[in-house]
Amino acid sequence: MLKSQYMTSCSILRDQRPEENNRNWLNLPAELMMSILQRVGCYDVLMNAKKVCKSWHRLCKDPCTWRVVQIRGCVIQQNLKDKIFVCSKIGEGDVLQKMAMHVVDLSCGQLLDLSFHMFGSDHLLQYIYQRSSHLRRLRLESCYLNNTSSSNPVRHISSKGLIQMLENLPLLEELEFVSAWISGEVIEVAGRCCPHLKSFTFNQGSVIFPLFGESDVQAVAIAEHMPGLRHLQLSNNLMTITGLRAILKNCHNLESLNLRQCYNLYRALDQEPELETILRKQIKHVRFPNSSTKDYESGNYV
Repeated sequence: MLKSQYMTSCSILRDQRPEENNRNWLNLPAELMMSILQRVGCYDVLMNAKKVCKSWHRLCKDPCTWRVVQIRGCVIQQNLKDKIFVCSKIGEGDVLQKMAMHVVDLSCGQLLDLSFHMFGSDHLLQYIYQRSSHLRRLRLESCYLNNTSSSNPVRHISSKGLIQMLENLPLLEELEFVSAWISGEVIEVAGRCCPHLKSFTFNQGSVIFPLFGESDVQAVAIAEHMPGLRHLQLSNNLMTITGLRAILKNCHNLESLNLRQCYNLYRALDQEPELETILRKQIKHVRFPNSSTKDYESGNYV
């Protein structure tokens, strides 16, 4: 479908008959063209968009085009499914990693907003922070995070690798972990090394991690090390009333708090209605454990 759209764009650009083409696509503002390319997706920009015309080819190499990057592993894997090199010894994980590194190179240090989905490694994180120290937003979704180094370095991100990255992103303002697990130490380092952090999302994701038991490790770490947060999402979390009280006590600047699907808080808030009153008075926008999830992104639970 995208390919046909590019072919249509090419024909429009080459068609100079005013009665059929009243818009000069070559004269669109560069900012608008960059916005269009960012919406097209990383894979299609690298593999297809640059072939549309010389103007688009130049834009695809412009570092400003790569300030906001989203790399979805499942989408790229689907696009590459029939490619010969994927069936070779290279492997999909290596292809994704090399593509991400290429994008970082194209940004020339101007990368500000990075999201990646279903892939990642310590080596990739190191490659990113060594070349993108001005990063303002980082989102890891459905990435396999664990506490130790893995025998499969292309597919796993260790807590150590993540901590090293956060120690080198002093300008970070937004940090998101979706359908992933992180330790309290990761939160501590983020709070200590990213003083401008204003928004934090941590969603374990019930699809990957069954929500049984109780744990206030992450909630207490947030309360102790991220007191300046303005926006906090802890949906699908195992926190108890203890963790919630710690957050309310220390995070006085919170403007929004998402507690949806935090099952341990259902009964606790019913038993302590005064706490719900405090939540409503202290925080402008609150999503309670039983709030509707109809507006959730598919599989994201945020």
